[in-house]
Order: sequence, then structure tokens, then C-alpha cells
Amino acid sequence: MEKDDVTEELAAEVKRYRGGGLDVRSISEVMDISMQDVTKIINSDVYREVETGTGDRARADVQHPSSRKNLVPVGKVIDTRPMELELGKRGKYWVREVYCGDPECSCESVRLSFFKYGEKTPVFDGYLNVKDFEFASESLHSVGEEAQAVIKEFFKDLTDSRKKVMLARFKLAKGTDEDPSEYIDFSSLRFGRCLLYREVFRVETPEVFKVEHKGKGFVIHDQYCFNPACHCNSAILCVFESETSEDPVEQMFAIRVELDGGYEIMERECEKNTVVNFFDDVIRNNEELFTVLRRRYGEMKDLGREVLKQRGERRPNTS
Repeated sequence: MEKDDVTEELAAEVKRYRGGGLDVRSISEVMDISMQDVTKIINSDVYREVETGTGDRARADVQHPSSRKNLVPVGKVIDTRPMELELGKRGKYWVREVYCGDPECSCESVRLSFFKYGEKTPVFDGYLNVKDFEFASESLHSVGEEAQAVIKEFFKDLTDSRKKVMLARFKLAKGTDEDPSEYIDFSSLRFGRCLLYREVFRVETPEVFKVEHKGKGFVIHDQYCFNPACHCNSAILCVFESETSEDPVEQMFAIRVELDGGYEIMERECEKNTVVNFFDDVIRNNEELFTVLRRRYGEMKDLGREVLKQRGERRPNTS
């Protein structure tokens, strides 16, 4: 982001979040922009001059009952693609979901921000009640034509299945145990995406995925396709160095491992020989690891079948 990219709308939104007690990292997560961009906005002349009142586009000025520090982007709740809306000549829009992560909070709403692709300022930003699935009336004040069209399309696509998913995610964010088949979006199945096991089943990383190689510690994160019609018989293993953090964020490499023993490199931030040596020394003959991978692969396929059953959808294709 350059200085000229800082708009009054962006600056006002950051200022509101800071006034609500959010730090730079939290603002970055909620607004889905980098921490560096948040800092640039805060240090800009526009930020110093802007007021935090409402702008031309609809904003969620209604206060959430919980501290803004407890607002959790959907990506922190479950690995999923954002909702998308197609509005004919207006083009495509996507929806950012932000949930309350405070189990003591009495709120019953999720914050939804609607963005046109390629734009950083939301067209509409409001709190949706997950009991009656209506927006808070304060969010709907002074809503323009574009926002009205987006809201109308959103409710048109708000099926019972979608409501069920959002309610389950709302409970999950607050720490309520839920059946994974409730909060997985069926679109993940249609898009043939692989899901991170620990994010779906909300489990700690088992010891078998914490390994040492050549004097260094590593953590393995495992992903699986959960389309029951796909017989890929594989897992995607993402390998991280674990010396600097309990929850590492910089991936060294990712490989697709066939559960009968073969593999292919998908991504790497290291030498190819590093990947080859790691696989040969740590993975190839690790029967304990493969036992866990096969079990988790089966659990993910069972989850896919349960999702299909609950949604009442026809079987997805394998493409």
C-alpha cells in the first residue's frame, strides 16, 4: 500500500478500531490487510485529519456488546473460502465474516462486511443476528443503492443450509463444541479444497507430528480432501521449523504424500535436497505417522459423507 492508497474510509475504520481498543495485529486480522498497511494508515496525514463519523457507504457504527478485542475473523474459526455474490452487471462481491470469540458475551450476532472485488472499502458493514437472521436496524441507516442490491442478493442466497453453517461457526468461535459437519461450508466440497485436520476437528498437534531432523525441531500440519467421491488416497503435509514459535507461520515446504508411500513436492522455500532428505529420514518408514494419516484420511472422508447427508445435496464430482 502506498500513501496515495490511504482513503478517508480506510483511515476512519482503522481509527474506530483503535478507539475500541484493538492493537495493530487485531486490526490487521479484522480488516484482512497486512500489519504494515495498518501502520502506514495510522502514520498517514489522512488518518490524522479524518473524523470517525459515517461516510458515504454503510458502516457498522452500532457497538458490539463484547470488546472488539474478542472479534475473530472466520479464518481463525475454520479454514474456508469467503462467501461470494454475483450481481450481474455490478460484478462480483465477497463477504468477510467476523465472529465474537468471548464465551461470556451475550451477543447473538456476526459482523458481515461486503466488498466488491478489487476494492478495500466495504460496500456494506453490519451485524447479522444468528437467531432471526436480520441485520441490526442501526446498520441499515442511510444505506445506498449499491448496498441495498448487495443485501438483497445476500438474503436471496441465505439458504437454511447457510444459516446452519453460520450458527455453528458462531457457537464454535465462542468455544462451544460442535459437530464439524455443521460448520463446514458445502462450497469447500464443490471446490475440491483440502482442509487442515486440526482446524476442522479442533485438536492439538499430536506428538507424532513434532519431529527432529539434523538437530532442528519441526512441526507437520496435515490436510486432506474431504470429497467422498474422490479416491485420492493422499494427504498434504506442510512442514514448519518449530524453534521460534509454538504455532509457526513460515512454511518450509509442502508435499502431497500417497498413503502407500510415494510423494510429490507442491511448494518449497528451501533446497530440493532438504525436502528429499527430510522425507527419507523422517517420513518414508514412519509407520506410526502413516497409521495416523490413514486414520485421519478416513475421518475426513466420513465427514464429507456426513456433510452431504445433512445438506441433502447430490454427490460432488471429483474434478
